[in-house]
Amino acid sequence: MVPAQPDIDFWAEEVPDELRARYAFEYSRAVEDSASEIMRRATAATHVAMYENAAVPLMPVGATSTMVPLWTLYDRKVWNVLRSVISAYAATISRSRPRPRFLASGGTGRTHRAVKKMQYLNDGIFSENDVYELGRMVCVDDALMGGGVLQVCHYDGRVKIERILPTEILIDASAGFNGFNNAQVIGRKRLIDKTVLLDEFGDSPEKQMAIIHARSEDPSGNGLNTRMVPVYELYRRSLPSKDGFHAIVIPGNEPGCLLRKEKWKFKWVPFVLLVSDPAITGVWGRSLAEGVAPIQLMIDNLLTRIHRSIKLACVPRWWLPKGAKINRSGISNDIGSFIEGTGGAPQALTVQALSREPYDMLNQHVQQAYELCGINQNAAAGQREAGLESGEAVRSSMEIQQNRLAVRQARYEAFFVELAKIAVNMAKLVYGSNKSYSVVAKVPGYRFLQTIDWSEVADLTETDFVVDTWPENLLSQTPADRIDTVTNLVRGGVWDQDRAQAALDDLDPEAEFSFERAAEMRISQQIENILIDGKAELPTEYDNLALALKNGVRYLKLGELEDVPEKNLDLLRVYLDEVKRLQGKINGVVGAAAAGGPEAQAAPPPGAGGGAPPAPEAGAIPPVQLAAA
Repeated sequence: MVPAQPDIDFWAEEVPDELRARYAFEYSRAVEDSASEIMRRATAATHVAMYENAAVPLMPVGATSTMVPLWTLYDRKVWNVLRSVISAYAATISRSRPRPRFLASGGTGRTHRAVKKMQYLNDGIFSENDVYELGRMVCVDDALMGGGVLQVCHYDGRVKIERILPTEILIDASAGFNGFNNAQVIGRKRLIDKTVLLDEFGDSPEKQMAIIHARSEDPSGNGLNTRMVPVYELYRRSLPSKDGFHAIVIPGNEPGCLLRKEKWKFKWVPFVLLVSDPAITGVWGRSLAEGVAPIQLMIDNLLTRIHRSIKLACVPRWWLPKGAKINRSGISNDIGSFIEGTGGAPQALTVQALSREPYDMLNQHVQQAYELCGINQNAAAGQREAGLESGEAVRSSMEIQQNRLAVRQARYEAFFVELAKIAVNMAKLVYGSNKSYSVVAKVPGYRFLQTIDWSEVADLTETDFVVDTWPENLLSQTPADRIDTVTNLVRGGVWDQDRAQAALDDLDPEAEFSFERAAEMRISQQIENILIDGKAELPTEYDNLALALKNGVRYLKLGELEDVPEKNLDLLRVYLDEVKRLQGKINGVVGAAAAGGPEAQAAPPPGAGGGAPPAPEAGAIPPVQLAAA
């Protein structure tokens, strides 16, 4: 039952810490012991036990006398189809590595550059925390327990992202009736060793005594005497007229001891939920395991029946006529042995244990388990479908499966967008308290990782950018499939050669620093310096002038659309005029040489020492005259 005063003003001056602690603790326990939460944890424990092939549910939270599995496993799974289906599903969904994109929503060129730095900063946070591996684990949690959760926090001045079990999250069913974003109070229960609590929170004698004497829980549910203390962490979202709060409490001599309290001035909370199949009401969704578990039970029953039938019927038996005088002591398994007797000879009996129907039904149940989840059974087994020979046919088959999972895939990508928003907000909190925060990230155009400091993006506000997603595997991750796809796009005229080369950079980590790409990166850097910083840049005859003209015109039109300062646009026009002048100069030299003009007459014959090399083609890099050593 929820406490009588859930809307107590947590920061009112007249409210003592003892009352705050009691409120936070009793609210957490009331949610934890509610019927809906007990049922949710029991169902989750059952599905996890089936997935882990364990006879005892190993759940680190809620394994108490009030939480027992709905179905007692009598034996380990011989054919664990549920694990195979969910593993294949998680591998299919997490194959996508969504990269949140930070897009400027207006502003100056300097704002656009800061937003680009924000992109690299978020990339660094994701890389530091290995979020795509966490994403795969969250996919498994979602498929088993109806939701997966990541928590964003900060520790030792770093943004940390950790996976937590959905059974650790505490949300009152009535408060979360309309979904997670409408739940005002979100809690988490976790078990922490007393030594760790004393080190982190034991800054007063009262807290030390409360931690030492706090009741402990056994995560295995075996009633052992452990040092693991249940710790309840609560967040209340802020309101326009009132701040929220963040509180950490443990069981104490009184109903709860407050270890930490602070105001929470944000609408967001540091929990990110992945619910790929939301229920009509409530926070949590329907898991894949709910549909596969009954099929797994039928498979187990069929396997048991088949096993018992084979054990009973498929054993060597002999038909011995009644009254036959057979010397049974002579029966052995020796090679070349004889059986002596009189009367009818014994006959070996071969009995069929079962008809084809149980075996056919078993195969149908296995196929139904995969079809229910939209998973290709051949792909799960690492096999190619029969009849699919060409790469195009294989890709078409994969696309059909992806369409079946398109809604779940979209929610997985949106999950990373929300994670990026909260990670950036947490980095802002770290910078505000420590006055410093930086990450290392891969930045295009640089051979080594670059340091991105928060001070470079500190002036950005939430209205300066939006966060979208761009799946990193929009093109296939396998080299052969990616090359085929890119080749088809070039042949169809959708992409040019430069765009195709950029799409294939991932296949060669050093391609970005090759000579061809270096020329393009240098030109882009020059033009951005002009448009964003207003810094005068001029091309040289050693630049790729044709590419400089093409990209420069594109940047010019883009700058006119985005209201770049006119003086910066004028600098870019001067840059383009210089490109044209250099092209005309080179083309004039080439034309004079072709017509046999003075330049050609003055040139020494081929093979003569000290002569100048032939003039370059238009837009190409002129050769450099090397002095003889």
